[in-house]
Amino acid sequence: MAKGAGHNIWYMWGLAQRAYSAICPSDVIKKTFSPALLLAIAWEETMFNNIHQEGFDHGDWMKRWSSDPAIQAEVRAALESFKHPELPAKQIPGNHAVGFVQCERDTIGNWLLFKPEVAIGLPGFDAAMLPNPRAAKGDAQETRKLQQRTRWWQTIDEVAIATDEIGFQLGWRGLWYLFEMGVARTKASALKIYAGKNPERDKPGKTAGRTAPQIIDGWLRFEAVMAAYERMRPIDMLPPQYGWPIANRLLAGAFWIAKPDGDFVGGFGVPNTEARIWGEMVSRFVKPGLQPIVPPDATDALRDAIIAQAKTTKVA
Repeated sequence: MAKGAGHNIWYMWGLAQRAYSAICPSDVIKKTFSPALLLAIAWEETMFNNIHQEGFDHGDWMKRWSSDPAIQAEVRAALESFKHPELPAKQIPGNHAVGFVQCERDTIGNWLLFKPEVAIGLPGFDAAMLPNPRAAKGDAQETRKLQQRTRWWQTIDEVAIATDEIGFQLGWRGLWYLFEMGVARTKASALKIYAGKNPERDKPGKTAGRTAPQIIDGWLRFEAVMAAYERMRPIDMLPPQYGWPIANRLLAGAFWIAKPDGDFVGGFGVPNTEARIWGEMVSRFVKPGLQPIVPPDATDALRDAIIAQAKTTKVA
């Protein structure tokens, strides 16, 4: 887990426009996953940091291809376990996540195996590297293309971390892959897969931290608040003297719903205590459900609450 916010919300908002809205080729993905939702996932996963998963580095990334016989024996055993459903699936050595939204190494491997088109547009990957399904077994050109794809896979983690636009793209491309393969057909099912399985995190009745369903619910309630903001344009209804300090608090409150224990000073310029105040205030207007919403008939009450809260807020 990152110790502090890597970037502020305004940098990330621009990044989402450049590295998602402007270039994602799938209208279905853009309609299903708002830029705000991807930012909420990035806030939950890394607090706006473009990084390797905590405790891992490029050396771990390369363990899948290591020359160490012991590691390769582990890799073979892990792969063998996936072939036999009666055996517990083993984690392939070195597998970990990278980027703002934490896309796993072996997930990218699945792209290359089942839907390599998902990677087109990332640095070093183009249509010329796609496999030809009609090629004969052992075809020399196909062998070269396989080697190209493998070399690309071995280095994409460093490329992603070196360039924020690439580190952000890995997230939506992972969601796109799920839809392209038919593994997920709805926002809810995709987020469930993305949140993953963690028995320790998701232990029933635990008193500290959040389970996967609670995390996903936070993402969706956050998105409902952001949609209400978009309808209301709350900054336009406030006197000019409130300006950006209140805008930052409105956003911090929404992101508090997505991840209440984040670094709000670093990410929003807002004390964590104030992020909580604003978050608890706006969350009262979210109607729960499979797709939480702020009902249109609650808009006036939310607007009044925002104005009242702004008037009691002291800003420098």
